[in-house]
Amino acid sequence: MKKVSFGASIRSGAYTVIVTGWQLRCGAVVHRAVFASGPKGRWPAQYDDCWSVSDPVSGCAIVLQKWSMADAVAKYRHLRAAYGARFAEVLALKRQEVARKFRAGAAA
Repeated sequence: MKKVSFGASIRSGAYTVIVTGWQLRCGAVVHRAVFASGPKGRWPAQYDDCWSVSDPVSGCAIVLQKWSMADAVAKYRHLRAAYGARFAEVLALKRQEVARKFRAGAAA
C-alpha cells in the first residue's frame, strides 16, 4: 500500500483537514478516523484505535470508525460487494453531491 495525504471532510463538509493514510489498490484510503473535538468541533483529533476508509477525491468517509484497520477494510469490501457493478456509479453520484454542497457553501 502506498502512503498518501488528502483533504478529509469534517462535520459534513463544514471544513477539511489533511489526513495521511494508506491507499488501497482500488484508490480508497484507509486512515485513522478523524473526529471533530474541542469547542464546536473545530479541532480535528485522530486516534490509533479507530479507523476509517475514505474517498480521497471527495474527502468523505465511506466506512466510519471501525476498531481496527482490518475491520475497516473488511467493511469497505463488504459494502463494495453489496453494490456490485453499480459501486462506481454510486461513488460518482456521491462525489457530485459533495461537490454541489461545497459550491453552495462557498456561495453563501
